[in-house]
Amino acid sequence: MGELFTVRNFHEKYPSMHSSLRSLKHEIWKRDENGLMEENVIIEKDMGGKNIKAILIDEDAYFRWLKK
Repeated sequence: MGELFTVRNFHEKYPSMHSSLRSLKHEIWKRDENGLMEENVIIEKDMGGKNIKAILIDEDAYFRWLKK
């Protein structure tokens, strides 16, 4: 597993990969359809209590997914 990033932090580190934070969020929203979940790119971390989940991106897995 690589370094984990929040969606915002991933976009800040790699701003040229997506035209906007919104486009990255859209890609993540479609994670079940585009293979991000299957490739373990997206980690849904339970934040406890109120069914709130933090979305984290595994940096290494994301770049492996891109090469496919």
